[in-house]
Amino acid sequence: MQVFGAKPDTKRSSSGILRQGARAETSGNSKRTQTWKITVCSNGDVQALRTVKNGVSTTGEKMSVVEYFRQKYNIILEYTFLPALVAGSDAKPVYLPMEICKIVEEQRYSKKLNEKQVSALLKATCQRPDVREGSIKQMVHHNNYNNDKLVNEEFGIQVRAELASVDARVLPPPRLKYHDTGKETQVDPRVGGRNTVLMSAIERRIPFVTDRPTIIFGADVTHSQPGDDASPSIAAVVASMDWPEVTKYRGLVSAQGHKEESSRISIKHIRILKRAPFIME
Repeated sequence: MQVFGAKPDTKRSSSGILRQGARAETSGNSKRTQTWKITVCSNGDVQALRTVKNGVSTTGEKMSVVEYFRQKYNIILEYTFLPALVAGSDAKPVYLPMEICKIVEEQRYSKKLNEKQVSALLKATCQRPDVREGSIKQMVHHNNYNNDKLVNEEFGIQVRAELASVDARVLPPPRLKYHDTGKETQVDPRVGGRNTVLMSAIERRIPFVTDRPTIIFGADVTHSQPGDDASPSIAAVVASMDWPEVTKYRGLVSAQGHKEESSRISIKHIRILKRAPFIME
């Protein structure tokens, strides 16, 4: 199903219920389903849109989108006051009335959430352990997995009603040793200062690290927030420089391509860490 028309108004990038780049299906009166990638919503409503007659632009003759669907597919559009979804290209847009479209399920939303959505997400995820435990048990009871033939017969899975127990231990907090300057002395870590070190490092009790001269490296890549399609990703690496205390670290930061996951920081960069412009503690 294709309805070709004039170039849409791209200032209206999306409606409140549909994000740009979402995929929608159309079937009309045929059994064949087509999937489209939505670029924008039309600036005008369906009843005001005009399209090239019969989808062919040889003569340039045009007809309304409403009339096109009535003649071509024997579809009487009911919600002509709504805008149309626009697929295709700027040069050859395809108008899709909303009432014949179905949003493809399970699409990933990668744009930035609004404040209300962020608040709802935090409320749902930041729960006390006992509240989270209760909601999980309630979900398991409601879904009744063990009486679901798909779960039992097709996948051979049995789901217990109670949570699994695992062994755990609480790690002791690290012991710190203050330098002779004492706790009260103001120390600026940005210029290499420090007033504490790990006792286990001084006492040579860190496995592997204190057995022989060792450098500890750390690296990560930070990406821009959802909805930002242009900002570069930031790669960073740090390395310890005071074995055996392993308390002082130098760092190196490098910008790279948008959403590029692998770090471009190479061995060459690591070798110049000693000339890096800042020290991290």
